[in-house]
Amino acid sequence: MTDGRSNFNQFELKNVRSSLIWIGFGGVFASALSVTLRPDTLELSNALLAIAIIWVGLLPGIVYLHQPDAARWPFPLMPLTGLFYALFFGMPAFFTDYLIGPHDQRIQFYGRAFLESVSLEAQVLVSVGMALMFLSWIAARNIIFRSLLSFTLPERRDHRAILVLTWALAISNLAYWALPEVRALPSVGQFLQPAGFVAFAIFYLMDKRGELSRLNRAIYFLLVLPLWIGLFFATGFLTPIILLITFWLTLRFLTTATLPWKLAFVIPLLLIFVYPHIVTYRALYWTAGLDTPVYAKVVGLAKIVSQNSLEQGLNSQGGNRPFTGLVRRGSLILPFSHVVNITPEFVDYWDGATYKTLFIGWIPRFIWREKPQERWGNEFGRRFLIIGSDTYTTSINIPWITEMYANFGRTGVLLGMLLAGLFLGFFERLLNSRQAGRLEQAIGFAVIFPLFFQESNFTLMTGSLLPLALCLWLYFTIGLRVLFPWGDKSRSKPT
Repeated sequence: MTDGRSNFNQFELKNVRSSLIWIGFGGVFASALSVTLRPDTLELSNALLAIAIIWVGLLPGIVYLHQPDAARWPFPLMPLTGLFYALFFGMPAFFTDYLIGPHDQRIQFYGRAFLESVSLEAQVLVSVGMALMFLSWIAARNIIFRSLLSFTLPERRDHRAILVLTWALAISNLAYWALPEVRALPSVGQFLQPAGFVAFAIFYLMDKRGELSRLNRAIYFLLVLPLWIGLFFATGFLTPIILLITFWLTLRFLTTATLPWKLAFVIPLLLIFVYPHIVTYRALYWTAGLDTPVYAKVVGLAKIVSQNSLEQGLNSQGGNRPFTGLVRRGSLILPFSHVVNITPEFVDYWDGATYKTLFIGWIPRFIWREKPQERWGNEFGRRFLIIGSDTYTTSINIPWITEMYANFGRTGVLLGMLLAGLFLGFFERLLNSRQAGRLEQAIGFAVIFPLFFQESNFTLMTGSLLPLALCLWLYFTIGLRVLFPWGDKSRSKPT
């Protein structure tokens, strides 16, 4: 491939397309089976609406796979977003029985917070809200922002320059996760946290095109990448690892039109196996283990998982169910149902309070050191009676759609999801253009990728998005034009 501006649409998906009919039949059969074998505590109406959420969520992916190459957008942001809602707002309804204790027939979705059942209104709002978001996203990228200029870097670029700049991102990201002194620097996390995903995207795509030397490939994929993943494990948070795996699978699918189905099946199982023991790990290493080396933390996590598994087994006695925490963690429809049930009868609408910090997030903390911190997760938990009113250390995730209802009710969800589609369409036009070069696409993919995982409040996820895009543009523009003036486009390898 010699065209420096070619994109990923050249990869054929004939096998996937030819299988869509069989996948559709299988999906219909699985849906019917799920409704038929649903838990006794799940009403038929709830089950049917859960299936509706799943299918509405899967629809963008089906359309994406069925599209011709010329019409398909490079990165499947909306298919991933739909999958997120299908998995976290649709499927959990069929697992609510797992959260019902032997003495209380209510659904315990967090601590002492209970539900009688999944809210029908919440399920309807998710279904309709998703549809509105998808429609406004289509209008935004095809009509409203059709003339928007895409993210573009200098044409003049040198292969060595790109390698040096990418290595600087990868090493800086490792320093951020490994050194508390780096994390303590104001505003540095807004750039260095996503820098790891940018470096991964560039190195991965360069490697797939044969543009990465054996030495660079070995150092990054056999040393830096495992260390990066180890640092994620050491933090005690699995979400970054899940996002990285999803990002890798997406990039692999875009570049090879295939998925490693065995790994795609085994890796989630391993994470599911580890998750029940994360609480024990955090209790040990988040306090007493502050000075523990990273490798010791990873080894400690492995020991905790193996020892607890041997002691408890998959079917522990005494009524304890080891995967209850995982089911609860993935059931975002439950806190949304709770908010719908108690607002505004018991808790007043928030009236847009959580959106007031949106533009504040654009201001770097090194400029405004007294900038208010995002602590809406804790206030959300206390305000909506999920955690104790005197609890100030626990934070509850606020998905976008839950935040919309908490602030403005049904109107907030319907209008908010429309605006969310416009927002996503704008950034897709800016960072996910079919006409963009390979380097621009790698950067754009890494920047917009987290937007599909809409489990945290809107300002927290998007407040630094434009500043990040600008910083990356400045970083590569200055690096390619000033720091490496020897670049000769006519002799450089395409990137």
